[in-house]
Amino acid sequence: TGSDVHRLLIYEEGFVSMRSWKWLDIPLFALLAGVTGLVSALFTKVLITVWSLRRRMLPRVAHIPCVKILEVTCYAAIVAVIFCLTPMIVGCEELRHGGSDVHGAVHDVGHEPIEGEGLHRRLSSLSYSRYDCEGGAYDEVATLLLTTAEGAVKHLFSRNSQSLSLGALAVSLLTYFVLACGMPGLSIPMGMFVPNLLIGALIGRFAGEFLTGQLPDGQLAHPGVYAMVGSAGMLSGFTRMTLAVVVLLIEASNDLSTIVPLMIGSFVAYYVARAFGHEGYDELLIVKKGVPFLDAEIVHRMDTSSIAAADICRIMPTAPAATLSETCTLDEAKAALAIEPAVTMFPVLQGDICVGVVERLCLAAAADAMCRARSPLAPPAELGAADTEQDADIGYAIPSFSKRMQNMSNGSISSSSKSVGDGVFSRAVSDATTLTDLHMLADRAPGSGRLGQAVQNIVRCHGDAKAKFAPTIPASRIMDPTPYVLLEDIPMTRFYPMFTAGGMQAAVVIANDGSYRGLLTRQHLIKALDHNSQHLDGYNKDDTPIARHDAGRVSMTQQRTHMLPGRVIALITFLIAVLVGLTNVLMVQMDIHLVLWKYRLMQSTMTEQGLAAAVFLLIGVGMLFAAVSATLVVLIAPACAGSGLPELKGFLNGNYVHMFDMPSFIVRTMGVVFSTAAGFPVGREGPMVCIGGCIGVGVVHILARQHLKSELRIGTRSDIPSLQRFVEEEQFTHAKRIGCVMGGAAGISTAFGAPIGAILYMVEEVTVTMWPLELTVRAFVASVLSAMVSRGLLNLAGTDVHRLLIYEKGFQGIRQWQWVDLPFFFFTAALGGVASVVLTKAFVWIWSKRRAQHAKWSEYQPYLRAGEAIAYAGLCALVFCVVPAFIGCEQTPGHAGGDDHGLNFVRYTCPDGRYSEVATLLLAGPEGAVKYLFSRESADRLDLGSIVVALVAYFSLAAGMPGLPVPMGAFVPSLLSGALIGRAAGVIFDALGIGTAHAGIYAMLGSAAMLGGFMHMTLAIVVLLVEATHDLSLVVPLMFAVIVARGVSGRMGCEAYDEKMITKRGVAFMEAKCPSELARTTAGEICTVTPSVAKLPTLASEESVREALAEQNVLYFPVFCETRCVGLVTRSRLQKVLAARERRWRRDEGGPAPKAMQLGPETMVGTESMVGITSMNSSGAFVHMPDQSAMEPALSLSDACGSGDTDQCLIPIESFMDPAPYTLLRDMHIGRFYPLFTKAGARAACVLTRRGDFIGIISRVNLISAARASHQSGKKGPEQEAAPMQRADTLEVTDVECIQLDLDREGWRSPRPSVLKPPPPARASMWSCWRPFAWMGLTQVACGCV
Repeated sequence: TGSDVHRLLIYEEGFVSMRSWKWLDIPLFALLAGVTGLVSALFTKVLITVWSLRRRMLPRVAHIPCVKILEVTCYAAIVAVIFCLTPMIVGCEELRHGGSDVHGAVHDVGHEPIEGEGLHRRLSSLSYSRYDCEGGAYDEVATLLLTTAEGAVKHLFSRNSQSLSLGALAVSLLTYFVLACGMPGLSIPMGMFVPNLLIGALIGRFAGEFLTGQLPDGQLAHPGVYAMVGSAGMLSGFTRMTLAVVVLLIEASNDLSTIVPLMIGSFVAYYVARAFGHEGYDELLIVKKGVPFLDAEIVHRMDTSSIAAADICRIMPTAPAATLSETCTLDEAKAALAIEPAVTMFPVLQGDICVGVVERLCLAAAADAMCRARSPLAPPAELGAADTEQDADIGYAIPSFSKRMQNMSNGSISSSSKSVGDGVFSRAVSDATTLTDLHMLADRAPGSGRLGQAVQNIVRCHGDAKAKFAPTIPASRIMDPTPYVLLEDIPMTRFYPMFTAGGMQAAVVIANDGSYRGLLTRQHLIKALDHNSQHLDGYNKDDTPIARHDAGRVSMTQQRTHMLPGRVIALITFLIAVLVGLTNVLMVQMDIHLVLWKYRLMQSTMTEQGLAAAVFLLIGVGMLFAAVSATLVVLIAPACAGSGLPELKGFLNGNYVHMFDMPSFIVRTMGVVFSTAAGFPVGREGPMVCIGGCIGVGVVHILARQHLKSELRIGTRSDIPSLQRFVEEEQFTHAKRIGCVMGGAAGISTAFGAPIGAILYMVEEVTVTMWPLELTVRAFVASVLSAMVSRGLLNLAGTDVHRLLIYEKGFQGIRQWQWVDLPFFFFTAALGGVASVVLTKAFVWIWSKRRAQHAKWSEYQPYLRAGEAIAYAGLCALVFCVVPAFIGCEQTPGHAGGDDHGLNFVRYTCPDGRYSEVATLLLAGPEGAVKYLFSRESADRLDLGSIVVALVAYFSLAAGMPGLPVPMGAFVPSLLSGALIGRAAGVIFDALGIGTAHAGIYAMLGSAAMLGGFMHMTLAIVVLLVEATHDLSLVVPLMFAVIVARGVSGRMGCEAYDEKMITKRGVAFMEAKCPSELARTTAGEICTVTPSVAKLPTLASEESVREALAEQNVLYFPVFCETRCVGLVTRSRLQKVLAARERRWRRDEGGPAPKAMQLGPETMVGTESMVGITSMNSSGAFVHMPDQSAMEPALSLSDACGSGDTDQCLIPIESFMDPAPYTLLRDMHIGRFYPLFTKAGARAACVLTRRGDFIGIISRVNLISAARASHQSGKKGPEQEAAPMQRADTLEVTDVECIQLDLDREGWRSPRPSVLKPPPPARASMWSCWRPFAWMGLTQVACGCV
């Protein structure tokens, strides 16, 4: 249409690449954010108050619609008058024509900007309002108030405009703020986003102009940057959003250099605003307007109280009319539907057992169909002819019937005069016209007489016929026969996520014996939360309107949330960010020094002694570095081989993986440095995620442990204290997963310098199930702080930060592609998708073959594996050195100088002034090669032959890396391979003269396509590349390439590489969606039948507990009271109880515990959800661990024994069991309860019949095993699925490369052997390993030479 689209944006060309802030600005940004957070809280409260006042006043006024229209009209007039008079307060300013810092035009109000010499229109499209000023001058206040809000924001954000006076900013701020406060409640559509944006920009610009006026020029950031920070703070405090606000402002301003200031402003204002009120403006309006809304997470006061499902059912019971039978009558259905519309579910009862639930819509439809099909009531044939005739004789109606009935009621008929009475009654009978009239007559009929008895017989027969032939609704055919079932003791913290995350709409509450207690729906929870008191009246726990259940019993049920104090969470977040930043700096410094030393030594050797000597030197150095990395892995931490992402995903998926101890952290950190320095075609991004996650888990383990302990009674005598302190496993592991996500986000942020992309990476790639609401803000803070710490320390160390990034300044904000390039982009993306499939399949095939060879040559392990890595390092060095020698040299670009844009042109064997293209791509490191390929300034045109040679060499060597015992990441190899493919395509298109985009853009698209097909991510890849290149103009092409490549990869039937490795390595992982093969399988078909020996009573002897623990397949033990299952207890808790008793016995008696109290190794198998209290040494005996000293008061043996016979010691299991586990009906399909395990965080559930009889237990292990069996066999059914689910430890991997031990049992300690693992083979001597090592090494070197 010819409209200037850029007028709707607020960015400028000249400032999108230069860092527009100084380190001195950081504390000032934080202070400004605190002020805007305070103003946003005040603004929110004023808006809510104005809305409430206007809402209360309207009902008192007649003709409300007219009054609303008049009110809007008057307020519009007031706003117009004030906006017109206010600019007269401040004087005019002269526009500096011809100045290099002003780009805009002075125009009259309501006219288009005037284009003139020196005032050409730029992307910012600034316009200055002249108002009442003379020509060449403009009014500042009119420019801010009488233009659109977007235009005013452009002025405030602009770094090209003239400076604004403090008086004009203050007047504009006060005027706009006051008038905006009066808007809520007006009967017009309105949004508060732009007003908050403008108010924050005015505050920030005012602060920026004031500070820059106090300090010399150049010491602080431009006031326009402060305006952006102010807007971010105001929006975050008002909307309680963080990441979305930052991304919106970055895309609007097109300036990626302001990510850190905007993030600081956002989260500081967020926390300041929360200190003055927990809820944002929209949440408060939801409460005020009474909109039905269920909070994503349970409010604080409900989270800390002992409120069970029975409590809610007690205060909001099911109405008697709302309960239906299996065959309810039409009248019963109408009575149920007559209840308030808020009741949407009706339970169907059979005695005191609930057999199903009927929705209101289904019941209403059935009743409506029955009414339409029902004919007028006819005399039933069963009444007989005489009754029919008698019934027909009553059909003569006369008007005097009601009058005669009134006379009979008044007693005008004497009972003594029977003949007269019979006559009157006879005439009354003749007046009756309906069955209702006969009922009235029967109540007053004489006790004797033929006519009276006949009337009573007719009425009785009609009643029987109505009961027999009344229309009925088969509720059993329209009900849900398998609703969710909750035990009455289950606390709200347990079942609340089932409604919010699991998608549950209603649940039946039952007792342990299966009897019906009530129906719990979303409407009940909304009412129970009592929003007005929860959100508006503070957090007084004593005001909870719900009657408390058995608090002692409910408190034993563990909550899924971590419940850590706020100060502890803040300290954990800060320490994780700082430690990850320090670790990244150390790794970068070591890597830079090792690589520079290696290549400088090679270059000097080549100059002095020739190419051959330099090649052998490089091979030797690479093999040395590879030997260090491989030795650390095979001898100390075998689980550190590879990227570690499959295991990390398994842990964040809700399973237990051993990879977070101190040796693993050290080995992975040092190993990835030496593996990249050795010249392997790998990256450090994948391991960096695991390193950050390891730091996060370690920090949480140290700081959170003491806050997550509770005292439980494990003795049977009441006269002696028998309390023991235990760590709450569910809360502890939940906190560790939060720490792991924060650490992983911080690791990606420091590796790429991309805080936003790091958060999206963790959301999209790692966590596919649960993402707690608080985690977004925590990960947001951790990624920003870690990036700042890493960048600041690298600056202090004198390291060029731009070496770690891949962007260049000259092309930011300028769109270098046209829409006609889309077909060529499509071709490049499709080619990248095909290449990603080839790379994925090659990786998996090589890994499988190498794994099989390792098993075949097991007697030579682990030396053979280390030798293979050393030999492969020599092969890589040989290929990377020999291949560039056969390619010619090119003239070094004169404008680059080697370092202007972080580019490093490798001279290699070329003379001075020239460089080798292939050597630059293969010997400059992956990051340097990617910069070279992405660059649009490095050279006008790379040689196609050099690109193809480099692609073949690098792609082939990268495909041979999986399975080697070194830490490695596949992100950078995929990035570089895609860049080579894209650059080659760009060179071909350029040679053919088609397309307008530069070849460097095709290289970026190739990288995006390769990563999209290889990792099956979308948004995270785009954001990571945009942040790395600092070019927002490529967002659309990158998104297009990722979508096409992922579609091609999926069409070719290829999964993501990490998902394939999860299956290959046997990592426990639960898919986000229920497999289609299992959707119709019932809970009873896949549940594990618990052996009788594993069923424990509420008071169990030690002998019975040991026998139960000997069942290695059982992780959860049902607890029975007579014949009813009353709870579950985990294997870990039973082991800790027995271990505590043994320790106390040793302390009191000074010797070994009796045999009856000792735990053998067989009882330590297959544990899940354990916290490291006990440990076994190599001889199988228990050893003390550091956290045992905190378990006080200690337990005496006599506390739990009724007599001196230790074999008869009773353990009160009911005191530490889970009394309200999740429950499922036997006939419920997996597709229904699958979200209970993926979204609501359930780990196990009891399978019951409708009457509450225990059938078995379903755990995550069952579902994971069933899903894998269905994928492998392609069939469903209990016959195929039963085999892999008989053992609960089938997912435990026994290979030395992927140790699947319990996380919490080990904690932050070195691993110990597990009895699940076979004994390791005897290690051969180095001499016996020489033959296979030499054979494999020489073979690989020979292949490389060929």
